[in-house]
Amino acid sequence: MEALQSPITLQAAKLASISASLLASGIFFSSSNLVIPLLSKLDHQRVTPGAFADFYHAGLRVVVPLTIVGSASSAVVAFLSKDKTERLVWSTAAVATFAVLPWTRLGMWQTINTLLKIADETGSGAGVVSEKEKKVVVQGLLTRWKTMNYARSAFTLVGGLIAGWKVVSGI
Repeated sequence: MEALQSPITLQAAKLASISASLLASGIFFSSSNLVIPLLSKLDHQRVTPGAFADFYHAGLRVVVPLTIVGSASSAVVAFLSKDKTERLVWSTAAVATFAVLPWTRLGMWQTINTLLKIADETGSGAGVVSEKEKKVVVQGLLTRWKTMNYARSAFTLVGGLIAGWKVVSGI
């Protein structure tokens, strides 16, 4: 326990909290602003659903670890804090960053799952939607995902900004 309370460990946890949370926020924001508009311009019947599936699975490998590192680091700092106010601030940063994971599963899962099902069915002939409806459905799902993804960006941004504010202000 003594090694955990060393100033180096505490500073490293603070740095990891801020860095991981803000990096995840930037990835979420960039995904909504840069990737989804590009996917929206592709062939909705063949390319877009598969490209979304690839993009989604690649993103999982990056943002889930960043979210866990960001929230766990904030939680460690909160745990090691002796002051109640400091503990509350770091706990809030941890919860805000961690909120991305349940939000993705509970708030976004239906949209994500439908896009992934369409991607799996592309080219198989049978599917959730007819080929004629696919463009409208995929476009709507991408727009919904983009909007919900901004919430993920906001959660991690709040977590990172709270942590950053706490470090800079020294309050």
